[in-house]
Amino acid sequence: MGSPYNSVNTEVSLAGLKDEIVDEYNKYINNIPFINYMISPNRARAKDRPRSDGRIIVDLCRPHILEDMEYFRPSARHYEQYGCYTRLRPNPNPNSEFMHWFKEEVNRIWYGYVRPSDGEWIPGEMYFYLNYCPIQIARKVAGKKQS
Repeated sequence: MGSPYNSVNTEVSLAGLKDEIVDEYNKYINNIPFINYMISPNRARAKDRPRSDGRIIVDLCRPHILEDMEYFRPSARHYEQYGCYTRLRPNPNPNSEFMHWFKEEVNRIWYGYVRPSDGEWIPGEMYFYLNYCPIQIARKVAGKKQS
């Protein structure tokens, strides 16, 4: 018998747990269809989903496996690496390299971003959030009251 999990799930070890906990775990896994689908080895990937206008059609009741989501963060990766969003010199000329980059970013923010290889996409608001809204983590400094 094969594993009841798909490749993105971590297998759960029930060894050493009380029988009540194991029974409850099995009850949830077997009786809740959404949980059963999320761990199913037959769960779809983006490349297997039907498309419309180059974008996959997302089924909210049976979500597909998300892969390589770093693809949708090009500006954030550039910022993490160099400390700026672009190394291009600002230039108002409509044919300049900077304006091509700028217009492409505006289009991605307004209309979203599609990965052509498999049709995975994110809406523009999500693109803006992932690339231009840094999520900062507050860490406690030893010996100080402030984070």
